[in-house]
Amino acid sequence: MRTIHLSTLLGACALLPILAFAQPPRPPMGGRPPMGGRILRPAKGRLPRLIMGATRLSGPEALSKRQARRMNALLSPWESRPRMNQAQAQSLYSQASALLTSSQIRSIEAQRPDGPRGDRPRGGSRPNRPDFGGRPGGPPMGAMRAMMESYNPLYGGASGMESQLPPRVQEGMQRRRDRLNAALKQVRQRAR
Repeated sequence: MRTIHLSTLLGACALLPILAFAQPPRPPMGGRPPMGGRILRPAKGRLPRLIMGATRLSGPEALSKRQARRMNALLSPWESRPRMNQAQAQSLYSQASALLTSSQIRSIEAQRPDGPRGDRPRGGSRPNRPDFGGRPGGPPMGAMRAMMESYNPLYGGASGMESQLPPRVQEGMQRRRDRLNAALKQVRQRAR
């Protein structure tokens, strides 16, 4: 029979509370992390934020001419391609973020608000939220997912599926496209 030393047993018992608190918090039943936790966005959502954030940098953290040239060379071929899959977006995001310094990335992260935008209600029903699936004549969710799988956020034109979306959603996509095109134009200007 083995003998367990009392000091070993007490040491193990002392570690249990520390190990319990070292675990990351579990998301609630809805699947969202608790306040303060981050939801990882797909690369297709992070890429435009990175580009627009990089053009907003100023002072010593502003994009250098060399960084702008490299970023322009990396992004310009994608402006004419209507399709991009998630793996391509992740690769492009990794390459674009590698061009930036750690202080530039921290500044871009600090630009984003942590809380909800405006006074938009969190969760529950939203009165002005478009209904994609249940409305007669609207695109089914499967078609929306298929469109988003091949959607290229850097493409300058509109995809064919966008014409089937509700007008309000089309307007939002156009506003985001206009903001991103303006940011890409700034990158090209800095690259000169």
